[in-house]
Amino acid sequence: MYTRTARLVYSTSSQENTVMIDYDQTLKLFLTGEEKVPFSAEKIIRMLNYRAQAQRVQPTVVGRLLVVVGGARCELTHQAVRILARLYRLRRDWQEEYPNLSSIFALAEGVAS
Repeated sequence: MYTRTARLVYSTSSQENTVMIDYDQTLKLFLTGEEKVPFSAEKIIRMLNYRAQAQRVQPTVVGRLLVVVGGARCELTHQAVRILARLYRLRRDWQEEYPNLSSIFALAEGVAS
């Protein structure tokens, strides 16, 4: 199986240096906003867990998750967070391997409700 690796290029826009990741229900994929670069749920989970260890993941007031690394920002929409949280709860192996995310998802879902 051929897997394409994509690099995101951060550009200046209204939200300078920010990449938004949303979940497309039709395609059943996590995609970046304008570039439409696909990400697997596991890749996002690994990134969130790694950044959560360094306390660089923050829930926003509208149920999104914001990851800040240096000058770059990645924001996951409420829909993407909701899908990831559901997948996380369904997979015991993820819960064991990525323990830092339990409280992050609880905070993000609590903020949005």
